[in-house]
Amino acid sequence: MGLEFQAECDSVNDYMEICNIPTGMRRMARSYMATRRNLSSKHNEEHIMTLLSPSLRHQFIIHNYSGMVRSVPPLAGAPNSFVVEMASIAEMKLYAPSEAITFQNTKSDPFYTLRHGEVILCRNYCPGLPMQFYGRMRNYGFWNERLLVYDSYTDCSVKAIDYVDALAFDSAGVRAILKRYPQGLLRVKQIVLRRLWKFAGSKESVRHAIHALREPVA
Repeated sequence: MGLEFQAECDSVNDYMEICNIPTGMRRMARSYMATRRNLSSKHNEEHIMTLLSPSLRHQFIIHNYSGMVRSVPPLAGAPNSFVVEMASIAEMKLYAPSEAITFQNTKSDPFYTLRHGEVILCRNYCPGLPMQFYGRMRNYGFWNERLLVYDSYTDCSVKAIDYVDALAFDSAGVRAILKRYPQGLLRVKQIVLRRLWKFAGSKESVRHAIHALREPVA
């Protein structure tokens, strides 16, 4: 692993030298590579799992993913079989400080759970208004939960504050898995709908709706 990492670093350094990359950008690239190396064992999980027996693989997956999946309120109490299916479509992501992760009003974005790091969430409550701070998460959290049940647009923009290690679940894949668990799907829909009504009832959204109703019809 050390030789492979050194070879990757040499390639990045050679590229930056050829392209005459500024010093500040070089420092950021090297810092990213170092952080990536620290997480390499987790990001090589798919290969590592092939070295284990089916029984051990199943136990490891439950151990590694059950807490993360069940910490999401709509998915609390999910059976082990559901956790294993979710793990099969999970993709580990590493984001650098100040990097944008999600843009509001994006279609087909993944559902994210935060493993390590800090992010901020911002939201534009209605067209024409600037983005507003909505929330902050550190070492725990999730976003794009409406995509668990609806093929819709994202409702928040998310940006990394420091290095962020997150799990990205393909939203279409999650919806396909949930269809095989009818009772779980119903529970998720109820919780997600309550959150959507909360957004719709916010002061900013109500103010925009009143303004739109008062606008003269063309």
